Amino acid sequence: MTRIGRGWLFSIAVVAALLFQGCRYPQDVEKTLERVRGGVLDVGLTENSPWVIRTDPPSGVEVDIVREIARDLDAEVRWHWASEGELVPALKQFQLDLVIGGLVDNKRLKKQVALSKPYFNSRITVGFPIPEGEAPPATLEGVRVQVPAVNHVARTLKKEGAEPVRYDNGAPAGEPVAAATWWLRGRDLQPGHWTLRTDKHVVALPNGENAWIMHVQKHLNGIPDMAERLRRQVRASQQHNPGESEQ
Repeated sequence: MTRIGRGWLFSIAVVAALLFQGCRYPQDVEKTLERVRGGVLDVGLTENSPWVIRTDPPSGVEVDIVREIARDLDAEVRWHWASEGELVPALKQFQLDLVIGGLVDNKRLKKQVALSKPYFNSRITVGFPIPEGEAPPATLEGVRVQVPAVNHVARTLKKEGAEPVRYDNGAPAGEPVAAATWWLRGRDLQPGHWTLRTDKHVVALPNGENAWIMHVQKHLNGIPDMAERLRRQVRASQQHNPGESEQ
């Protein structure tokens, strides 16, 4: 083989090695993971119980998850309360490292920021105030089902023959309710077999921060007890505010 041929092969080998190395070791454009490790983790959060609860300091299931991530990185968490509409632009400009609030995977968010892969699915169904072990009815035909004033399941309920009844200030006790299975079980309601909707929960991160995104995703993938965490939070909220029935 000629010297030119050997040089050409060597160049290809170097490029391939660099590409392979790049695949193995994702990089952050703004070095987020490097900066957060041993430093400060800036988190935007919007209230959405039981995922995020506006207390001082913040509480909720996703707040606990963020604290776990920060503890692993020996980082301090700096919380920033705002609406989703205010937090997303700040995340796009790298003013925040993470945004939480029970976010659900959707195309609108994906066009603006990076989203984690869904780490938990909430199955929305109808729960009934019946003793544990007793079977819910086989059909929703003619059943009055309580739903929040703003919801995404009323049309599906009507297709099942049910009558959606909207409430504003908490679901009335002793009535069938459309909600996530973990919420229903936290309220001692027995979930039915219907799947009205499935919400895929994610957290939002800045685009281009691949090492940081991978680190957060790895932690999210390792959470085995999300449904139980959510049920416990629902029960705790109910005990703290016995008159509160809001989902």
